[in-house]
Amino acid sequence: METFALAVVSLTISISLFIKKKRASVQLFFAFLCLALFLQKTGAFFYGIFGANFWRSISYLGALSIPPLLISFCRFFLNRQVPRAVITAYQKA
Repeated sequence: METFALAVVSLTISISLFIKKKRASVQLFFAFLCLALFLQKTGAFFYGIFGANFWRSISYLGALSIPPLLISFCRFFLNRQVPRAVITAYQKA
């Protein structure tokens, strides 16, 4: 049940950041990160209940979206550029 609660909180944060009139890049990346977390947790929750492969695919989609969005969010949040070696290493993995 806490998985679903986390999914709902992530969706609420994401929607509130998308609705906000002033949008900074940091806020948009955090909103997309929350949306990816929502997809992963919702897919995991409903896959545990129904067992349909559709929900597993949604969970995987969210899980695969989290790392690049987290790197982008951290890059903008810290106002630094990510070294090229980190991006290349992530793409090879």
